[in-house]
Amino acid sequence: MKTILFIALGLNLTCYVTTSVAANSASVKIASEVQSALVSAPLTQEITVIVHLKAQPNLKSFRYLKRADRIKGVVERLQNNAEFSQRNLKAELEFRQGQGLIKKFKSFWIFNGFSVTATPNVIMALANRTDVETIEADEINIVPAAMPPEPNLSLIRVPDIWIQSFNGQGVVIANLDSGVDNTHPDLANRWRGGANSWFDPYAQHATPYDPTGHGTWTMGLMVGGDAGATSIGVAPGAQWIAAKIFKDNGTATATGIHLAFQWLLDPDNNPTTADAPDVVNNSWAYGTPGCNLAFQPDLQALVAAGIVPVFAAGNYGPGSNTSVSPANYPEALSVGATNNLDQLYVGSSKGPSACGEAATIYPKLVAPGVNVSTTDLFGFYTSQTGTSLSAPHVAGSLALLLSAYPQLTVEQQRNALLLSAVDLGVLGPDNSFGYGRLDLAAAYDWIAHNVSNPPPTDTTGPTTTIVNANPNPNNGTLGFDAKTPAVRVTATVSDPVINGLQSSVNAAEVFIDAVSNNGSGIPLLASDGVFNNATEATYANLPLTTIAQLSEGSHILYVHGKDLLGNWGAISNTTLSIDKTPPTISNVNTTSSGTAVNLTAIAVDPALGSIALAEWFENPDPGVGLGQAMSVSGTAITATLNTNTWTSGNHALLVRARDAAGNWSAAVSTSVTVPPANAVFADSFESNNFAAWNNGVVGTRISVNTAANMTTGIYGMQATLGNGTVPSYVTDGTPTLEKSYHARFYFNPHSASPGIGQVTIFAGLNALNTTLFQVQFQRNGSNYQIRGSALRASGTINTGWFNITNNTHTIEIAWQSGTSASFQLYTDAVLKQTLSALNTSAYLLDTVRLGPSAGLVNAASGSLYFDDFASTRNTVIGP
Repeated sequence: MKTILFIALGLNLTCYVTTSVAANSASVKIASEVQSALVSAPLTQEITVIVHLKAQPNLKSFRYLKRADRIKGVVERLQNNAEFSQRNLKAELEFRQGQGLIKKFKSFWIFNGFSVTATPNVIMALANRTDVETIEADEINIVPAAMPPEPNLSLIRVPDIWIQSFNGQGVVIANLDSGVDNTHPDLANRWRGGANSWFDPYAQHATPYDPTGHGTWTMGLMVGGDAGATSIGVAPGAQWIAAKIFKDNGTATATGIHLAFQWLLDPDNNPTTADAPDVVNNSWAYGTPGCNLAFQPDLQALVAAGIVPVFAAGNYGPGSNTSVSPANYPEALSVGATNNLDQLYVGSSKGPSACGEAATIYPKLVAPGVNVSTTDLFGFYTSQTGTSLSAPHVAGSLALLLSAYPQLTVEQQRNALLLSAVDLGVLGPDNSFGYGRLDLAAAYDWIAHNVSNPPPTDTTGPTTTIVNANPNPNNGTLGFDAKTPAVRVTATVSDPVINGLQSSVNAAEVFIDAVSNNGSGIPLLASDGVFNNATEATYANLPLTTIAQLSEGSHILYVHGKDLLGNWGAISNTTLSIDKTPPTISNVNTTSSGTAVNLTAIAVDPALGSIALAEWFENPDPGVGLGQAMSVSGTAITATLNTNTWTSGNHALLVRARDAAGNWSAAVSTSVTVPPANAVFADSFESNNFAAWNNGVVGTRISVNTAANMTTGIYGMQATLGNGTVPSYVTDGTPTLEKSYHARFYFNPHSASPGIGQVTIFAGLNALNTTLFQVQFQRNGSNYQIRGSALRASGTINTGWFNITNNTHTIEIAWQSGTSASFQLYTDAVLKQTLSALNTSAYLLDTVRLGPSAGLVNAASGSLYFDDFASTRNTVIGP
């Protein structure tokens, strides 16, 4: 079997069918006859199918054009839509055809799709695409877009008005009823939406809701579409709003109804906005016949505002004098019910009426209200009877007439319906049929012959707003983004509703500095790819080659749009500033605080723009825009640099700035001196070895063990005395020509006996191994003592001896190189002595030794403990 397939957009054919078609979630898109063919066909058999794409253009805006222009506009719209929406898919089909998976395919613009001959696997892959609407067989019967109308609509000659291209467009109908089921497919997309389109005076439901279905029935007859295979609503092009005047339990209050009427006149609580409805339907009444004028002021206000209040005449027949309020008010347009044979519904209320006026005809007219089909709750449809169903026919008819003649007065609307009605019953108006049965086509003709406002025309072009150019200012080199070397001009173009008519936007253009003939400017494109809506976001990319040719200063960009009818709109504009003068940099300075360096400068743009970017860098120059970003505030540019990982010494820093137009300044330099890092070296021996001491170990009498631990760790260093004068110590070669040095370590004599010697337990040396400073340890009688010494130009100078206990202590020294330097000795974080005014300028520290390195005697005995060594360049370490 041959089948034809119409496709939406974007194709992924990497998924193949390995199970039954019915099991595939995409099968719901595939017509049953195509599914049968796919199941029975071998995987290599080629089948022809039609794939319909979801992207469909709006063609309603062509209805007011002359025939030749209409055909041209429709064809161009269809072709543009297909060209845009099929682009990616066509490329993919060509690719798959090259793979041998598709035998042939053909693109169509009239319905936006493709005929594709391919294997079952490919067809199933097409169905899996989200943009594919349906896949049909080649010989499928196409269902018309406009379904046949229900008999009641044909009876009152609604289709005769539809064929004139009037379906209620531009008209808002309000319904005061039990609510509306807004999920029904025939009603959902016709709700006006927003905060001013639904009102529940009892605050039971914040969004449209209908607990009984009555309001859904009436609304369907007014605006319902053809989702159920027949057209059920009189004015499917109108929008609806609604007030729920009944509570969920079916009761109502006068307060609630008054609130609903008040809401109708000002739904958004802002009298300056025109959001009141054009027609109001009321398929409700008091519970018994009679006259109750409680709501007459409300109806009078509606009429004064130009709104006809349509009311159901009531279901209290067949007797006479069964009129009911508010339908029997002079202001109301009361509607009785007939069947499709123009016979009066037995329950339709009859007149005369004498409520608020002298005895008069009641009802005013009749309309179908017996077994009429309409929308029901939960997406269903129903057939209902009563004057509640006849009134919406009249309300919907007024919407159709107002879409053709939006300036009709209340009197003209009433006369058009009453004076054109089909006379039924006794000759002339009577109290059963009123002026007769509604005849919408006759009412349309009556207006054409009796009202001096002809059908409206649209001669007004679109309005253009929100015109912008970006980037702006510009120097001719600054593109919209990395992929767009151009200045992007954007604008919103909207075709206004004039006399109830609105077209779609068809084109837009921009001029630079001077406006020329319509259509001769630089075209703007629709942001969504195709002009097919009444409001379009548009853009044009002005190449940088064009921008670069503009002189420095301000240039005006003029933008306007054209609608589908050929009307060009008024000009809107924006200013594009051309700035080719770079900013200047001055006052480049640095201030340091520890490892943080504050880099500051002043950047001034002498032309039109402001400073947009700034950066700093060290040579070599990485290129403009590739340096380190700086903060910009007006003319001040700043950056905080963390020099913690920088090499010590002098660093040249260069600063430059860019203005908003893209001009970079010349780079201006300053310098900052980075001191060496404060921390030098530390080791707490927790590695259980001496590997951290980069200049190694001297002697064999030192070890790492747990006995020597004096901190929160596990290990410490033990040095054994006696049996010779050979030193044992560890060496740190991290210091490099240091001018300032601090060292701290834990020390415990551990009852050792140094003999008569003065043992050097810590020493600092220069590159020539000259001792620059040291800490010595001795025993004086029963006291352990330490002292420090430093080498100066005139020789070595010592501190005094200071007692320490036979326990753990922290020993710390601070040494400086200079012409008037100092040496300090601390024990247990207490400064013991400062040797000051030392001329040590000839000495630079290069190595330190921890452990017994000098002053050893054979008579010494015992062990000394060391732990948690740390050194810095500048700061006291402490315990």
